[in-house]
Amino acid sequence: MRPLAPSAMLIPLALLVAACGGDHVASRSVATNTTAVDVAAASTGSIPGLSPARSEWALAPGARAKAVSNVGSATNVVGKEHTVTRVLVADAKNDATGQVRYVNGAWALPVPVPGGATEGLSWNGRVAVMQSTDAASRLIAFRLRGGRPQIVDLRREGTFGYDALSRNGTKLYLTQYRDASGAAVDRIRLYDLATRKLDPTPVVDKLEGDESMVGTPVARTWSADGGTVYTLYEGSAHPFVHMLQTAYAFTFCIDLPARGDPTTTGTWTLGLGAVGRKLTATSDRLAKSFLIDLHSVPPQVEGVTELSVGTPAP
Repeated sequence: MRPLAPSAMLIPLALLVAACGGDHVASRSVATNTTAVDVAAASTGSIPGLSPARSEWALAPGARAKAVSNVGSATNVVGKEHTVTRVLVADAKNDATGQVRYVNGAWALPVPVPGGATEGLSWNGRVAVMQSTDAASRLIAFRLRGGRPQIVDLRREGTFGYDALSRNGTKLYLTQYRDASGAAVDRIRLYDLATRKLDPTPVVDKLEGDESMVGTPVARTWSADGGTVYTLYEGSAHPFVHMLQTAYAFTFCIDLPARGDPTTTGTWTLGLGAVGRKLTATSDRLAKSFLIDLHSVPPQVEGVTELSVGTPAP
């Protein structure tokens, strides 16, 4: 077997658009093409010359673990070369290798916010989801400690990319940015990994209904228990925070009282308070910091602070 390529060679399929709302589609379950793919367990000693990259780790805080993926090639018993992806799981604190697994084909742990953190591991460290590096709308999901994986192939349903994974790894959230006809859309969709079905109804804000709010993801943070993901989008009208409770497909959009900018996003940061009741969104473009009360219903901005140039983010 030839050495695997470093993780820096991977091509993450970062998403560029998303929405809080979206049009409803016909109320029917969508069964998708799911195919088992061989996964083999291995030890690092069986990978000659491997020096795992440490720059693109995905974290599983609930398991105190992390993982990195690499695409390379292997030779089978009849001498035929084929592409494989290696997933290395390690202890998040001391880097001790927990396990190494191979999946046939070229896949990558996703980066849902361009330039942000690598994701794709469930909070409890039991499930991994990767995206195809060859084609949009194809993903693979598997348990890290055994079991046969499934390919999620949604190319007939439109164009999709990874958005988030529930803390127990049973619910996969996807951004859909084209429908089956090729028309542009902006929706968050739920794919149930247990039933292998795409929910026909897009995930929408429970108060705003079908209102679509398009933007570019620029920052993200998770609740300490891994149950809620907060993604900040720069929209042409105004920036907003998309709050998604992954166990229930429950979501809110929190509009920020500021102008949008279709040409630049600047640098944004998101920070949760110690008890998870407050969320702070800070923009260098706007030189403002927005304090959001997460326990009000719906969540709302309760204060805006003007920042001087050079003021560090809270």
